[in-house]
Amino acid sequence: MYKPENLPPAEQLVMTMNRIYEAGMTTSTGGNLSILDENGDIWITPSGIDKGSLTVKDICQVTRSGTVYGRHQASVELPFHAEIYRRSPDVRAVLHAHPPALVAFSAVRKLPDTRLTAGIYKTLGNITMASYAVPGSQDLGNRIAVEFDKNYRTVIMENHGVVIGDKSQSEAFIKLETLENAAKILINAKKTGSYSGIDDANLSLIKSNNDEYSGSLENTVVTEEEAETRKNIILFVRRCCRQKLFYGTEGEISVRLDDDSFIMTPLNGDRLYLEEGDLVRTSGGLHGKIYRSNGNINAIIGAAPSCLAAFIVTDALFDPLYIPESYIMLYKEPVILRPNDKVYTAGVNLFKAFDRMEVAEAAANSIIAAGNIGPMIKLNKSEIDEINRAFNPD
Repeated sequence: MYKPENLPPAEQLVMTMNRIYEAGMTTSTGGNLSILDENGDIWITPSGIDKGSLTVKDICQVTRSGTVYGRHQASVELPFHAEIYRRSPDVRAVLHAHPPALVAFSAVRKLPDTRLTAGIYKTLGNITMASYAVPGSQDLGNRIAVEFDKNYRTVIMENHGVVIGDKSQSEAFIKLETLENAAKILINAKKTGSYSGIDDANLSLIKSNNDEYSGSLENTVVTEEEAETRKNIILFVRRCCRQKLFYGTEGEISVRLDDDSFIMTPLNGDRLYLEEGDLVRTSGGLHGKIYRSNGNINAIIGAAPSCLAAFIVTDALFDPLYIPESYIMLYKEPVILRPNDKVYTAGVNLFKAFDRMEVAEAAANSIIAAGNIGPMIKLNKSEIDEINRAFNPD
């Protein structure tokens, strides 16, 4: 798997900031990132410089003595970065951003629940909130660092944004992307139905439940068919990332081989950086059960995108009978919604499974939006019969 943390600190910071900016999780001059190197120097993004065109030459180096090297002023938030490193020896990277959904939570001074889905909770665990202080002040640094002292590594700041500390910028980014998606899911859930997170009794089971990945795992490509399958899966994993269907380490794809096994995405790993050799060959878990029960299914996708996931964390019914395309694509082969887990689509090939997931997320988006406009009107029987005659004449 490609590991950005093997790059020099300045390159890591540019790469991570590009991902944050392109994902719409910060503005041109918002947010800041840093890395503590082995010498104790802090590499940090500059103050007031366009994050959309950041280069390695823009990154500042702050020595242990406080000397700043670089052509720009270091971020005004340097005080809280330095304070976190001073008080949390396990933290080697700090990420601060203003993603819109999380800022909404910070503005009302409420924490998003991380118990939405098993994947989200495994990634984030418990999070906390730091009380308000002026941005860039030592007071703010102290308030954030106090929460790190309590062993929290994800801290939302009142009326501000979020700070995440981790072993690397890539791991911090996974948490940022996951937390922002969790916030979006909760906002959509509030518009959709009565929310229900994972209860206490099931929390202890989450980290040890790898049922979807059980079986004999092999990473050796042994046939031309398998090599082509791996290549195709990676192409669609990256497409799912671009289309906001996958995020962080969340999202799974499997494709059946000619025998009883299938190739599948691994349990962990940044989805954007997965490579063909990271995929596993197995025959067990939920995917295996689906394949054994359905001879016409050759590909499965599991995901929890922000609109569809609102229906797996609430009591609301996801009904495709409002839109002709979603009825045609989803009604006869309904998607599987597993509460507080994922939504699953399947198909005779990977494109069909992907197409159905994309349509399902788009339909969920429209249904949630329509609820803010007025009462939704389902297709009536005669309209459905007409669609069936047009698309299923036999």
